[in-house]
Amino acid sequence: MEMAREISKDLAKEALRQAAKEGAKKGSKKLILWLVGTVGLTAAIIIFVIILIALVAVLGIFMKNTFTPYGTTPYGYYDGGMGLGLSPVLGAWSIVAGGEYGAPRDYGPHEGVDLAAPLGTPVVALAGGILEFDETILGGLAIFLKGDDGRTYVYMHLGKRIGYSGLRVKAGEVIGEIGMTGRTSGPHLHFEIRENGRSIDPMPFLKSIVIPEELVFKDVDAHRTIDWIKGYLGKDSLIATPESINTLIDVGRQFNINPLLLIAITGQEQSFVPAGSSPRILGNPFNVYGSWESYSPGLETSAQVAARTIVSLSRGRPGGEHPIHWLNSTDNSNGMYATDPTWWRGVTWFFNSLQANS
Repeated sequence: MEMAREISKDLAKEALRQAAKEGAKKGSKKLILWLVGTVGLTAAIIIFVIILIALVAVLGIFMKNTFTPYGTTPYGYYDGGMGLGLSPVLGAWSIVAGGEYGAPRDYGPHEGVDLAAPLGTPVVALAGGILEFDETILGGLAIFLKGDDGRTYVYMHLGKRIGYSGLRVKAGEVIGEIGMTGRTSGPHLHFEIRENGRSIDPMPFLKSIVIPEELVFKDVDAHRTIDWIKGYLGKDSLIATPESINTLIDVGRQFNINPLLLIAITGQEQSFVPAGSSPRILGNPFNVYGSWESYSPGLETSAQVAARTIVSLSRGRPGGEHPIHWLNSTDNSNGMYATDPTWWRGVTWFFNSLQANS
């Protein structure tokens, strides 16, 4: 009897849904026919286009502040498309084979790096300073950026230059596009950094410009880390497994971030996901995009989002500022990792404890 009542209820609900659908369809048709009959077909089309534009504008207002560590990164904060640090290319790039710094050339050691990217990809100023335009047979269209930091940043083989000699630019401003001018066999940017008139290897500079030295990647003893977490909790943990720890080590290596920082964040956010917890928590122990309840893509993906967020929040850290405090500082114009103002204290304690054990 009870089952029959439930079936009747479900049937009634479905009938109501279908009736509502049919009613909406008929109502829409009547409205369209009335509008066309009243103002004419052309005017009716114009009215519908205006309504559509208004709806898109309203949606844009509600969506503009949606948090995304991928979409909020300003010009210039790219490194091979992975967000490791500042890069002169606005987008993903790869190093041309034989284009590494110091590679042998017929005129001597290569003084920069060759970054391959599609034609027309924007290139940006790595520092504030003054532009100087030049053009040579070897380097094609070139820009020498005289940085306020005392360095000279060299961009060669450009397809287009934006601005003019003597123009002052800020870090991150687009100053040109990837091209094939000068002596080159494919689209790429020859990029140099010069200090005191001599070229230096750009790669360490690019990789470490955002992440402070205290937080850059270091290899981790997975077994010692697992033992520490289990000892701290007094029981097993979904994070404290070889598979989970090695996943976080791999993500740390990918983004040049100390994996112990990622592990420390899982400690602060989800107490290292104790055994018996929902597997969905392990899918997002960093609480990126809100929490694991609404977003649980898996440990590796959520760790990558957390790593990108750390890189993004690390920008602009003032000298002397604690690197983890800066990730959650109200003075950080890039945002805050968590709403809890004491978040950084817990993460710092876990990070220091894990480091002391490693």
